[in-house]
Amino acid sequence: MLRHAVQMMFALVALEAIRPAAALSPENVLLVYNSQNAESLAARDAYIAARPGVLQLNLNDPTMPAGSVTRAEYLARIRAPIRNFINGEGGGVDRSQQVMAIVTTRGLPARILSAAGGADEFVMSSRWSSVESELTLLQQDMEAGGLAYLPNRFNGMVYNPYWRMSAGIASFSRAGVKTQRAFGNVLLPPGPEEVWQVTGLTPGGMYLVCRLDSAPTPGGNSAVQNIAALIARSQHLVVDRCGAQALFDEYGAPPPPNGFDLDDGEVFPLFPDRADFENASAFMNFFGIPSTHDHTFNFVTGSELPDQTRPLIALGSYGENHAFNGWGENPPGMGTYIGLYAFHPAAVSIAYESWSGTSIYTGNAGRGGQQQCLDFIARGGSFTVGSVMEPFAFTIMDMQDFLPALLGNGMTFAEAAYMALPVLSWQFIPVGDPLARVMVVGPGPVPTMQPIGCAGDADRDGNVDFADITEVLTFFGLACESGTSQGDADSNGVVNFEDVTEVLTNFGSGCQ
Repeated sequence: MLRHAVQMMFALVALEAIRPAAALSPENVLLVYNSQNAESLAARDAYIAARPGVLQLNLNDPTMPAGSVTRAEYLARIRAPIRNFINGEGGGVDRSQQVMAIVTTRGLPARILSAAGGADEFVMSSRWSSVESELTLLQQDMEAGGLAYLPNRFNGMVYNPYWRMSAGIASFSRAGVKTQRAFGNVLLPPGPEEVWQVTGLTPGGMYLVCRLDSAPTPGGNSAVQNIAALIARSQHLVVDRCGAQALFDEYGAPPPPNGFDLDDGEVFPLFPDRADFENASAFMNFFGIPSTHDHTFNFVTGSELPDQTRPLIALGSYGENHAFNGWGENPPGMGTYIGLYAFHPAAVSIAYESWSGTSIYTGNAGRGGQQQCLDFIARGGSFTVGSVMEPFAFTIMDMQDFLPALLGNGMTFAEAAYMALPVLSWQFIPVGDPLARVMVVGPGPVPTMQPIGCAGDADRDGNVDFADITEVLTFFGLACESGTSQGDADSNGVVNFEDVTEVLTNFGSGCQ
């Protein structure tokens, strides 16, 4: 009972913690693409059509590899042109106060190689990184020397100053974005592992970097077609609490010291133990979206969910690690379990798997024996984070932070993702439209940044008009238990004469 009370308290705090701020806008986003790569150019065309106000930078590099790059190639062919464009080098316009987010595309490199190869894979001083995570600290000199365990700044991970913050990225000053900061090593007991913590680095000194990418659909759509579908659905994502559910699936590990849960990963003093899946599930239930939290030997498939009518809005899984040390059963197949679920268009999926982003840089040729995050996008989900090398469990994106930010507080995907990622200059790639926001409807707590003017919008199309009167009459007398809140213009769980009043009161308004 005590633990349940603590989890519900967390849910309340999570919803109240993040306050609205100026929204991230298209003019704050820089789209980087390579016109010499057909897939990158196609992704660019689709995104510009959907988000016409974003800035654009064409790398126009005919020999740019689409998978991995060396450190030198990253610096010369990716970082330098992006930094020069943003800072207005060579007589251009200085956009350093304007650009807050960067979006890359399929067809661009995704991984920065380590000169040490495999010897750098399972150590916290690793020099492997994703291109996207390294670009978050675009303005800092990551080539500078370090100390002992971290001989260069690009060794290891950098503590994320935006992690668990409580405001939109636009609320932080970017006046010092180009200021070089002091890097300090923080020892992580029992050592010798260390992590960088940057003095004076605020969210206003970093970039929120996401990627537009997808796997192809076997026997169906190409990767480019799936990217176009991702971009299209990201323009208007509406979650009806009455028609969605969540699943957080852990293995049945014994309590410490004999066992541990991957989602509870901790490394003091910077990364304390938090029951991620438990807290995320408690938040979803509090928020009005039914959630299943499983902590047993069983790997929960879609056919085992308590409600077979509602698609998943959130999937937290251990994936192929569910059988770790014999504490759970293997999922069916080998890295293909994502096909066992039905997903809501606004769904997010996070898995505690080391190589969930392998296909991002291999072009789907290699999968590392684990489910790939790009397969989730191809299956119709919109938000995920993959890793291009061993990330360590404590650095994986926290669902307990992401879900309140995205669903409860109206943050964009880019903001919610980086609020939930503990470290930068590491191996993660957030995949999805950085500007995507989610409108939540149906009975439950009112999101802090619920789009304006949505009261009375009974058919969820973004406008209050005669169609909403028809919607109320069509669903008159039904309740949320019927699987939809359509017609429920006042979001109280039932469709009645009060909904007619709500539509008439707000007639002619639109959702912003």
